[in-house]
Amino acid sequence: VELWTEADSSTQNESVNVTGLRTPSGTVVADFENIHPDWNVFAQSGANMSFRLASDETVPQGSRYFDMGGEVNWDWLIGLIDFPAKSVSPTGFNLSSNPTDLYFNVALFRPDTITNGVVLFQFREDENDDGNFNEANEDMYSVELQGLDAGWQIVSIKYSDLVALENGQPTTPKGNGQHNPDKLSMVSCLFLANPASGYSQMLMDYMIFTTDGPLKL
Repeated sequence: VELWTEADSSTQNESVNVTGLRTPSGTVVADFENIHPDWNVFAQSGANMSFRLASDETVPQGSRYFDMGGEVNWDWLIGLIDFPAKSVSPTGFNLSSNPTDLYFNVALFRPDTITNGVVLFQFREDENDDGNFNEANEDMYSVELQGLDAGWQIVSIKYSDLVALENGQPTTPKGNGQHNPDKLSMVSCLFLANPASGYSQMLMDYMIFTTDGPLKL
């Protein structure tokens, strides 16, 4: 580490030794070091598709991230990934029942020249514990992210701030209308762009639930 002082042109030097990687506490949904066999990964057959794991020197955690990119001129959907609770552990996500203390966190990267991407996260709750989500009478909450700053950033959302959406607009939940993170059965990530807007891309890494505060890497 070097510090230059412009006023007197002096320089100070110090050495910093990195002894290991910090492991934040929480429930990791995906670190994208590999593709879990229980994930459902779907990509359209568009142009310049790159719905895959990738790696470079900018990766914020571990050695890989997920590259969501492509041009689909007939549909808003470029691709999606479903993360079922069983991919985290045999007993599911094992989250707290308190939605006001629980945060959903994910690292996202928007390239400088890309402004048309939309990332939609969906959270399906199995309220009757029958092992299935019924969209007709169980709650699905969402958060839609667009207009992000360029570069890597941590996005953190308090679970109790999630809303039910229909075509991007708030709507009434179809279940009990209560946020029940302990009933969460599936997290989904949909990458979208206006089909008339051309190529779009977003990178994603380290999806984790934390309690008592958002993720700090």
